[in-house]
Amino acid sequence: MGSLNLSFLNMLFSQLILVQPYISEVLMKILLSPSKTQSDIKHQTKLTEPRFKAEASELRVWLQSLDKESIGSMMKLKGDLLDSTVEQIHKKRPQSLAMMDVYQGVAFDALELKSLSSHELLFAQKHLRVLSAYWGMLRPLDKIHNYRLDFTMHHKDIHLLKLWKDKIVRELERDDWILDLSSKEFSQLVKVLQDKLHRVEFYEEVDGELKIISSFAKQARGSLARWCIQNQIKHPDDIQVFTGMNYHYRPDLSSEGQSIFSRPQHSVLEC
Repeated sequence: MGSLNLSFLNMLFSQLILVQPYISEVLMKILLSPSKTQSDIKHQTKLTEPRFKAEASELRVWLQSLDKESIGSMMKLKGDLLDSTVEQIHKKRPQSLAMMDVYQGVAFDALELKSLSSHELLFAQKHLRVLSAYWGMLRPLDKIHNYRLDFTMHHKDIHLLKLWKDKIVRELERDDWILDLSSKEFSQLVKVLQDKLHRVEFYEEVDGELKIISSFAKQARGSLARWCIQNQIKHPDDIQVFTGMNYHYRPDLSSEGQSIFSRPQHSVLEC
């Protein structure tokens, strides 16, 4: 009997070793804001469906129900830009593109998703999420089309921030950690997940003071996101060794839920 029990325990232990990596794997999402600058050039052909495709379709129908004046007022547009936006909203078959092909701008130039290896892209698909007022939350290979919409826009009783907040929170609350590299506008969506949330800020040391310079901060967020993907970072504490663009972790300014990085003014010319 004792020998049988020992054999059983050995078998059970060996099975636990096999499944242990899956049980103990730490899940961390890296959050970024979208960009207003968007491309319509297709590169990726193998695309995935967005998590909130149905909700985005409903949002599109609602936008199509608005007249031109309402769209202009809500989006603060006029002239040719308003005309092209209305045309985009009513386009019957908008071109499908991967999220990683659509977004451009400072942060996404630094992120360089297109130059990732297949292994790195697989990690990004699992861990990187871009928040969107139109699509909710996106992975690099998710199939989308160009749009113009942000969380500051609202019309009558439709508030996009309220529309998406609960859905995005429910999707993220299953993760162990959330590395928040989004702008403060988009960060509002996930503030309720404070216990899981780890925010990152990048400062410039200018004349003895610390200042956030928007264009540099955006570039740094993209650079850190890429570094996290390439190094398969799964815990916020692991970013403390990041030195991209000459930024350095500041333990004297950081806290449990926030990491602060800064760099001297002359470093801007060196990076």
